[in-house]
Amino acid sequence: MIYLLYILIVPVQLVLAYIVSYPLALILPLFASSVFGPIDNNSGTGFGPRLPNWLAWFQTWDNSLFGDSTFQSINGTSYLSMVKWLIRNPLPCFAMRVLTNDTYTISGNNAVSDGARGVAGSVMVKSNGLFQWVWIKQISSTKCIYINLGWNLRAMTMGATTPYKATFSFSPRLSGFSS
Repeated sequence: MIYLLYILIVPVQLVLAYIVSYPLALILPLFASSVFGPIDNNSGTGFGPRLPNWLAWFQTWDNSLFGDSTFQSINGTSYLSMVKWLIRNPLPCFAMRVLTNDTYTISGNNAVSDGARGVAGSVMVKSNGLFQWVWIKQISSTKCIYINLGWNLRAMTMGATTPYKATFSFSPRLSGFSS
């Protein structure tokens, strides 16, 4: 049943993320206010510009609109940087599920990854009625095809604590790769 639901959610997410969210990225920072919450990929807490709850689908749950520390070092902390962060992360909390049970199953190679020391292959993680399937195929000495479908569950297999926020993902792309 979850696979059918996923097939139905993907087109809605694509329309909302790329047709609605990109133009709104210019306007959304105007609704932000300084609020205490998670920063730097949930590695700390602090004040930063955040959207009101009724716009929560457009806000990353683990950072303010200024983004993480790497993004801030490149883009600074301004209206334009908030627009860039919203464009970089279109609709990140759409179809997000909060999981309170940390049990999961893994099929395949959970070491698959892109980037430096990349590992080609696939892995399927299932938890709480959700799934994540990642497939990586090296296509040159520096590039790979990276497909990530489902809800981001792999962090659970690497020690993430509950309640865990499983974000929705439909992400086929070219990525960097070196073995």
